[in-house]
Amino acid sequence: MDGIIAICSQKGGVGKTTLALNLGLALAELGVPATVVELDPQGCLADSLTGESDLRAGLMAYLEGRSGGTLPLVPTRVQGLTLLPAGEIPPENELDFEDLVSEDERFAAVLAACGEAGSRLVLLDCPSGFGTIVQAALRQASGVLIPVQAEPLALRGLGRFLSGIESVRTETNPALTLLGLVVMMLDKGSDTSLSVLTSAWGAFDPAVVCETVIPRRDEFLRASLLGVPVAFLGRRTHPEARRFQALALEVLERLEWGAKEEDEDADAIRTLV
Repeated sequence: MDGIIAICSQKGGVGKTTLALNLGLALAELGVPATVVELDPQGCLADSLTGESDLRAGLMAYLEGRSGGTLPLVPTRVQGLTLLPAGEIPPENELDFEDLVSEDERFAAVLAACGEAGSRLVLLDCPSGFGTIVQAALRQASGVLIPVQAEPLALRGLGRFLSGIESVRTETNPALTLLGLVVMMLDKGSDTSLSVLTSAWGAFDPAVVCETVIPRRDEFLRASLLGVPVAFLGRRTHPEARRFQALALEVLERLEWGAKEEDEDADAIRTLV
């Protein structure tokens, strides 16, 4: 395995799961095998998917030794993309899940198993905030992507969040790097939304803010309701999916990788798992 990317944010509802799932798909289509690992005990990734696969037996069961020693990776119909859902976690067991993920040696073994299964990149879909799960993810990650919602409140507290990431880097994981901030849900018709993008460009080194911006579009909401990545909204790749393809190429460039582009006319697949 060549890299582990933590996708995290201090706020909820900013599109972390949307980013993780669609970026993982785009990477796989570029020829980079990827696994999306769900670390949110609320199970947003599993809830967003449709299909016949039983996603209840996930990471939680594996960490507790209830999966027969086999990592419950969920294959998809896209070659090179696999999923590791958190699994069924009752609210009263969420603290147990946090404790298990926070055991560095145990969690590192899970991520190594993803690599042994063929993944080159692992995307960690983290819960919001800077709790124990996020800190555990940062201790294992080689890079961080932070989705930033294009609204004024999104920039408040971002400095503290970045300081927390820096503390993990200096204290426990010197290999950790900030891959970039990804502006999400940009409303091009709103001056307030655009001002957030301008503020982000002004407040941070231009290299920190990713060039690819994900707009607020009905297609993303419809894809979520249907339980599919935005690329699967039609028989051919949806135009909005090109944004995640561009973001995937940008991430690979920031990782100093190369990638091959897929045929633009290739048919998309409607059902993921």
